[in-house]
Amino acid sequence: DITRRELEEYRKIHQVCEICGSQSKVITYCGNTGRTTPNQLSIDHDHQSGKFRGLLCVGCNRRLGWYEKLKDNIKAYLGE
Repeated sequence: DITRRELEEYRKIHQVCEICGSQSKVITYCGNTGRTTPNQLSIDHDHQSGKFRGLLCVGCNRRLGWYEKLKDNIKAYLGE
């Protein structure tokens, strides 16, 4: 639901993860490989509707997917 041009404009304005605030241009170090790589922001979308939601760092994108799959169990455990 978002064009490539709209995404490029969105990326100019949103340069940090929309959950944790980490910057997209920060260089991250991987202890396993000994390499540094730019922390790219992932395009997040609703898996049911396919609708674009925003830009997330890799960690938040993975955690959000995990949370969405287990949301009911998590809420039950916390008594919500």
